[in-house]
Amino acid sequence: MSGDALLTILNVRLWWLRPRTRALLQVLVCRRGTFGSADSIAQLIGLRSRHQLAYLLGVEGLPTLQRLASWIRLLTWLSDYESQGMTLCRSSLNEAKDPSFRYRLVKRLTAEEWTVVRSRGLIWLLEEFMAQCCSPRNGERRHTVA
Repeated sequence: MSGDALLTILNVRLWWLRPRTRALLQVLVCRRGTFGSADSIAQLIGLRSRHQLAYLLGVEGLPTLQRLASWIRLLTWLSDYESQGMTLCRSSLNEAKDPSFRYRLVKRLTAEEWTVVRSRGLIWLLEEFMAQCCSPRNGERRHTVA
């Protein structure tokens, strides 16, 4: 799945998001979940500070910036695996990153090992991510193990 396809799915599933929050998602998906500082990404989407960004995420029912970016990273990694057969270890080494960091992040976010997440697939992972979000209109968060 391409970044555009992932962004489209997130925009549909997170239907209540305001334009600035959608812009944030677009930036995070395009950057595969990485960003410089919270202040710089806040300014990129038209906010004055990381504090405004944190407030916006809370109002919109999304996780913190760090956690949101981590989820985007994980969704991207699983998408790469499903579409290209790119293993988590190989993609880490290709980017000169420590593979163990990625395996720990998977476990921290999902409470599952990478092999389990990989076998359950992207649809399952999207549902797990959505459980971390809530629509401000209904105010309810779905709960999961993660």
